[in-house]
Amino acid sequence: MDQILPDRRSSKAAGSAHTSRPRARRSWLTGAVLTALMQGMIALSIRSVSGDLAFALLGSVGLVVGAFHYLFPGSQFFSLALANFIGVYACVFVFFLESNFHSIPSHIQAAAFAIPLIAFLGGA
Repeated sequence: MDQILPDRRSSKAAGSAHTSRPRARRSWLTGAVLTALMQGMIALSIRSVSGDLAFALLGSVGLVVGAFHYLFPGSQFFSLALANFIGVYACVFVFFLESNFHSIPSHIQAAAFAIPLIAFLGGA
């Protein structure tokens, strides 16, 4: 049952893997730019609610994603997905903040936003 199959890749197919490398790097860069634009738009919309929370969003994305990329350097996709997840978390956080906790001071809002992210980083 154990058969050795010959390698069916031609030299042309092996050469095409080297030409797709810049395209993969470009797609990662495109994803990073789109993620940064999305985080900037979220920060601008959050700034109307609380100015300190917008800085907490951008700072926490930089620190948490940078720390995860440093600790687990294998995948850039995970870093981009984590940054986008933090943006979604920020939107949900602001929704609950506006609906239930609008009288909390802004520095406490920023700390409350960062505590779950720090706990997630510490748990990983």
